[in-house]
Amino acid sequence: MGFKYLSSLILFAVLWLSAKSQQSHLIRPVFNSDAYKITNIREITQDQYGFIWIGTQDGLVRSGSKIVESYTAGISEKHNLKTSDIRSVVIDSANGKAWVSGSSGGINVINLITGQIEYSNLLYSSDKAISISRLYNYGEFILIASSTGVFYINKKNFQLTKVKEFSGVNIFNVLIQKDKLIAFTQSMGIVFYDLSRSRIIQQIPVREFSKSTDIVFYETAITQNGFIVASTDGLKPFKILENNIVYDGELFNFMPNSLKGIVFGICIDQQQNIWFSTENNLVKTNPFTKQYSIIRNAAVDKISDWLSSVYTLFCDVENNIWLGCQQGLAYLKNSNPYIKSISSKFNSCSGKLTQAYYIYPQNDSTTYVCAENGLYKANFKKGEMAALFSGTAFDYYYNDEQIGTLVSNANGLFTYEQNKLRPITFSYPGFRILRKVRINSIVRFGDKYILGTENYKGVIVWNLRTGIINNFDGKNNNAFKESIINNVVQISKNEAAILGDTYFSVFNIETFVNKTYTISKDSKSNYSIYFDLVKVKQKYYVACYGSGVIVLDSSFKLEKEISTQNGLSNNGVYKLFSWNDSLLFITTNNGLNCLNIRNNKIKTYYETDGLHDNVFEETSGNILNDEIYAGGKSGISKIIPANFSNTVPVPEVFIYKLSTTLTNNSITDTVNINTSLLYVSNNSIQANINFIGINYSNPERTVYQYRITEQSSSWINLSTQNFITLIGLSPGTYHLQIKAANEDGVWSEPKELTLKFLPKWYQTWWFKLFVFLTIVGIIYAFYTYRIRQIKMQHAIRKNIATDLHDDLGSTLNSVKVFTNLAISGVKQEESLQQVKDNLTEATMSLRDMIWVLDDSLDTVDELVTRLKQFAIPVAGASNIEAVIKADSEVNSRQLTKEEKRNLFLICKEAINNSIKYSSASQIDVTITASGKKIQITTVDNGKGFNMDEVKKGYGLKNMQYRAKQIKFKVTLTSAIDKGTEINIKPL
Repeated sequence: MGFKYLSSLILFAVLWLSAKSQQSHLIRPVFNSDAYKITNIREITQDQYGFIWIGTQDGLVRSGSKIVESYTAGISEKHNLKTSDIRSVVIDSANGKAWVSGSSGGINVINLITGQIEYSNLLYSSDKAISISRLYNYGEFILIASSTGVFYINKKNFQLTKVKEFSGVNIFNVLIQKDKLIAFTQSMGIVFYDLSRSRIIQQIPVREFSKSTDIVFYETAITQNGFIVASTDGLKPFKILENNIVYDGELFNFMPNSLKGIVFGICIDQQQNIWFSTENNLVKTNPFTKQYSIIRNAAVDKISDWLSSVYTLFCDVENNIWLGCQQGLAYLKNSNPYIKSISSKFNSCSGKLTQAYYIYPQNDSTTYVCAENGLYKANFKKGEMAALFSGTAFDYYYNDEQIGTLVSNANGLFTYEQNKLRPITFSYPGFRILRKVRINSIVRFGDKYILGTENYKGVIVWNLRTGIINNFDGKNNNAFKESIINNVVQISKNEAAILGDTYFSVFNIETFVNKTYTISKDSKSNYSIYFDLVKVKQKYYVACYGSGVIVLDSSFKLEKEISTQNGLSNNGVYKLFSWNDSLLFITTNNGLNCLNIRNNKIKTYYETDGLHDNVFEETSGNILNDEIYAGGKSGISKIIPANFSNTVPVPEVFIYKLSTTLTNNSITDTVNINTSLLYVSNNSIQANINFIGINYSNPERTVYQYRITEQSSSWINLSTQNFITLIGLSPGTYHLQIKAANEDGVWSEPKELTLKFLPKWYQTWWFKLFVFLTIVGIIYAFYTYRIRQIKMQHAIRKNIATDLHDDLGSTLNSVKVFTNLAISGVKQEESLQQVKDNLTEATMSLRDMIWVLDDSLDTVDELVTRLKQFAIPVAGASNIEAVIKADSEVNSRQLTKEEKRNLFLICKEAINNSIKYSSASQIDVTITASGKKIQITTVDNGKGFNMDEVKKGYGLKNMQYRAKQIKFKVTLTSAIDKGTEINIKPL
């Protein structure tokens, strides 16, 4: 059977005490959650991290409570073994390796940290594969026991060396004590070999310790002064002296012959108890105390043949025993049991018990059980249960020295003596009027008894001394408000609590005064269905079915409610048992709860902890010698509170597997139990972290919490889920902390994993820096551009101010002069005409400046319009035709204010000069494209001039200055009688 799909959870089922066993040890068969089952187990061992390694006929399994990792032939490279039939697993802790051998010669080396196979090969001797039976760790070597002899294999270079003294000998097993090798063979017997000197010291033939000539040796166990061999001829104990081995054949003579047959597995626990398995038995013995216990007998248990073939035994670091069976893997908790049970699911009984209604423990060895289908007698020491009466429902069993034994069943109340039932009226005639009464509880006050009835008869008060019987059934006495009685409990010297469905009351046995209490749950309802009551330190704890447990003060006033919201496993509570005023045991419809009264913490125990079942019965509970007896649907349990102090190991947390899902749906994973840092790729979609809290005693009750410290200081509960998936975390470093708690609620130290989520290229620091610098650059560029624009506008304003000062100021000054002349009468008409001309010129200049400042008139087309408005009237007054035009492609081009102003003034200057000095009849102004800019050409057909003579006085300097301001240049071309041409071009 392959283990290709073997993974996830290990489920635990529970096997109980057999009918003939003498010790109560809880054995848990261990299965995985897949369709496959771990079967035919040959070897079990444990590494230094706590992981259990299991060699099977179908491969190798590494178990850490809930997780299972499998290795076999023909699967992935990481887990591919050379052979699947695993016979031996050796842990090399110093080098962090596991050496694994298969029966057909395959030897494999597995890294304990990563779980990966580092070496895998077949070993050959004389061109034949070596059939390996056992490996042994020996310094720099691994010692190999095989069907063809003993070999060394070097751990570093894997070089194989044969021990010539064992050439061709079939070696079953080997032991090493210091530098001495003990080899177990059939042909040579037991051989004592000196490894340092390479020579045989002693050879013990098989005939000296066995009558069987074809003996087969299985497992060995090292004792304080020697070793014990499990063989087909039973246990073979030997002592090791200085240089020889002595057979100690008398060591196990105290055991019966039935246990002296074939022995498959053997191990020794930390108390030096010897555990071994025969064909049907699992046995624990101590030869020094001459005691033995049959822990299991598969034939009697009738648990199919599950324990009929236990091939190997192993004691782990917590002193618990692992059983490698043909049918699978089992775990035995090797400690004083705190729960013992007898269940009809597994035990062999004379009649199958159903629904244990009441339990009466008479002494340590005898317990009477009233059940739905009869009266039973049970013995927890032997695990035996036998039916005394069958076919009738029994309600109650009671015994004391005054009245003897009373038994209640479906037919009424009886006395029980010499295994016979007699109606109670034969011994106590006063019960004639109540001969069909059935009871569920009795409280004794000296000679007086209070009986709670089962069949709606209320409460019976019986005075044994006077023989008087009083019946308070809620009909004939107003003190009692109901006839339904669930239980009667003594709460003081003279008082008993009467618990019913609707009320509970306190009854005084001396005065017959009954005080009824109604406990309000809320404004609309009251508590009801009272099943039990105990008094602990002046407080009353009351079982209220459906509500949990309520706590009352000494005056019976409600203090608090304890329910599933506070940690109870179920609100259907039945019996309450106080122990040492510190613990309160609570039976329910789903498990046994233990409330620590001091800290209000609750622990729950289930069938997996050894209970007969998870379901109890309402009146099925009693206590004797500080041990609690309770029963239910399929059996009975004895709870031993004193043993509850046994500490359960705190789980050690390992993060064992990390995987990431990438954007292309591929998955990358790594296994490394020592990982503390994980880099998560920038193209990952999610990260999966698997972890485990190693807890073999109760793995299904191990719970987990985690937190990411960068996100929250609070822990997030995962319940029993042992993995988390992280999605959508921003790039950065995170610290993931994980912790686990055992079934006692004790938390481990957190295990921390640093996760570094790598950023995508656009999330890197350098890209963010680039973006930041780019934004800063843009802001700076905009800032400098804006400053430049402001400076340009300031320059324009300054120029306009200068123009206003120069042109308009001088013009207005001329107006002032000519006005004064006109007023004084000097050349009055001429002065007024000059004033008119100056004002016209000033008006035109002002309009020009306003046009320059208008933001809506910044196109070439507007420049053409403005030049026409200026030039055509002025030229027409001098009989000159002015033609101003622009190519269509430049009409909509934008001009800056500086360009608009300076180009206009340059053109105006050029036109004015032509009108004044050229004597032309036509002036042409043409605007064309020059790259992304424009160029302006003014041409007149005037008389022209000699450029060498009049160049400086023709206003060219002023035009050049204005052109330079806007990065243009002005070129002038003229000749006598050929007119003048001015080109305004961008630089």
